[in-house]
Amino acid sequence: MTKKLNMTPEMDAELDALFAQARDEAPVPSADLLARLAQDAAQTQASFGRVVEAPLAPRMSWWAHLIDDIGGLPAMGGLVASACVGIYLGFVNPDFATGLSSTETEVTAEAAGVMSHALLGDLSWIEEG
Repeated sequence: MTKKLNMTPEMDAELDALFAQARDEAPVPSADLLARLAQDAAQTQASFGRVVEAPLAPRMSWWAHLIDDIGGLPAMGGLVASACVGIYLGFVNPDFATGLSSTETEVTAEAAGVMSHALLGDLSWIEEG
């Protein structure tokens, strides 16, 4: 990854002279820069003694807290949808929820060719038909 440079002794001596000159000539900041720096430091130090009060957070109603604790509006939408389905199923009382026992379900599934039993591992009824 590293490339070897072909440095001649003259190039090496020239670089050493440039680096030595840079070390000898330390940059001196101007008086204007030092004055601006001192002024900025004084302004910064003057603000250390002041107490800045944080603004009060707006108060939330108990409804807003409840919705926030549940998970926000998307979670409330899912909760409302599931509550509506539960109320509907409670009033309608559909036959599929109460009318079928486990044996009737197996017979109905085999007659209709439903794949639910195949997913459970019973593939013999597919081979027969």
